[in-house]
Amino acid sequence: MNKQTFTAIVLPGDSKIRELTPEGIAEHLNIAGLPGILVFSKGGKYLRLQRHALPQERTELFDALKLPQVSVLPVVKTSSWLCMPTNLNQYQKSVRVKAPLPLIFEDNLSLFDPIVVRVYKQRRIWLLYEDLNERYPLEQIQLMRKAMDDFLMLGKFDDIRSLPMELRSALELAIQSTEQPIVSMTKYALKLAGAEFKTLTDLGSGQFRVTYHFKDYDDEVVIDDKLTVISSGICLSGRDKEQDLTSIVFVKDKRKEGEEDYED
Repeated sequence: MNKQTFTAIVLPGDSKIRELTPEGIAEHLNIAGLPGILVFSKGGKYLRLQRHALPQERTELFDALKLPQVSVLPVVKTSSWLCMPTNLNQYQKSVRVKAPLPLIFEDNLSLFDPIVVRVYKQRRIWLLYEDLNERYPLEQIQLMRKAMDDFLMLGKFDDIRSLPMELRSALELAIQSTEQPIVSMTKYALKLAGAEFKTLTDLGSGQFRVTYHFKDYDDEVVIDDKLTVISSGICLSGRDKEQDLTSIVFVKDKRKEGEEDYED
C-alpha cells in the first residue's frame, strides 16, 4: 500500500477515522459514514474512501495494531453474530469479560463455524473477523450441529460430555436462544453477574429495557441487541456504551455502595 493510502477500522457510529502512522494515531473526520475495515486515500482537505480492505490488508493492520488473536464460535445471531470462545484459557488472556461478544464486519457465517478473530478494545470490546479456523477439530463441530438439529426436531439430544466445557457452554446458549435470541442472551449475561432476569421490554429501534434482581434489590438498564448499554440510569459521563449488560450490574452495585471508582 502506497503512502497516499491507508487501512483503518471504522466502528459503527465512529465520527473519526484513525490512521496508524509512524508517529502514532492521526485522526481524520469521518465524512463517509460507512463502518468497516476500509482503505482510504489522502489528498486535499478530506479523505476519500477507496474500497473495503483485502484479507491481507486487514491482517497487516491487525498485526500493526498488535490486536490479540483468539478462536471463537458464532452461537447467536441478532443484528450481528455473538461469539463464545473455543479455548477459555487462551481467550481470558485477552478478554476479561465472560459475556458473549459481538463479531462485526462479517455476516457470511453459519452457526458454530470455528473462526479466528482479533480483539479490538475501543468504547467496548469488539471481535473482528480474520479467517476460518480450519485447524479446529471438525468432528466436535459436527457433534454440536447434530445435537442442535436433534434438539430442534426431537426436543432432546445425545450425550455431549465428550465435548470440551467451552463447546458445551456454547451449545447450551445456542439452544437457549431458540426461545428468542435477545431473551436468552440477556438471561445468560445477567447470570454471569450473579443477577436474576425479571423482564425484557422491546422499546423499538433495536433497544430493550431489562429489569433484574441483584443481591436484595431490583434495577433496570436499557441495552441494544448486542448487549451494549444504551442508558444505565446513573451518571457515567456519557460513557454508558462502554459497558455491557454483565459489567453494568457491578458498576451500578458499586455506585449503590457509594464507591466512586467505577473504572474496570
